[in-house]
Amino acid sequence: CGVSGHAAPADPALPRPEAVFGHVPGADRTVIKYDALVDYFQTLADRSDRVDLIRIGKTAQGRDLVMLVISTPENLARSARYREIAANLNDPRGLSPEEIDRLVSEGKVILSVSLNIHSDEIAVSQMSPEWVYELASGGADSAAQFLKDVIVLLFPSLNPDGQMMVADWYL
Repeated sequence: CGVSGHAAPADPALPRPEAVFGHVPGADRTVIKYDALVDYFQTLADRSDRVDLIRIGKTAQGRDLVMLVISTPENLARSARYREIAANLNDPRGLSPEEIDRLVSEGKVILSVSLNIHSDEIAVSQMSPEWVYELASGGADSAAQFLKDVIVLLFPSLNPDGQMMVADWYL
């Protein structure tokens, strides 16, 4: 679930997940709570020009429901245009085949990844700090190429309250 390629120098301004959480995410007998994930992602968003964190609402228990938008700085700066392109291609009625081809050529792949829909399926949320770090830091040469063509919309948990309940029970 990562971007493979030769290792490039990572951005020293970005903290590695294991430095923040005290262990490699996903290590045996460890669970990272949703709130800690959000705090880490906010740090990456504050320090990386490849990550935006958007608070999209509140959960039933009052936690922030967040979405990360990850891509190149250039793509993030043009996100309104890419949303417009996606909307036009979603309903192309009235567009000529030439206009559709032009929009497809100009647009980007929008990859929506939602994690942790069920409260007891939290393993996938545990891998997210490493993947986001790799994309945000340029930890692999291919990450930059991947992000040139793709805008990742990452929902680190669709069930933050459930993830927290399971993490509290486990810990």
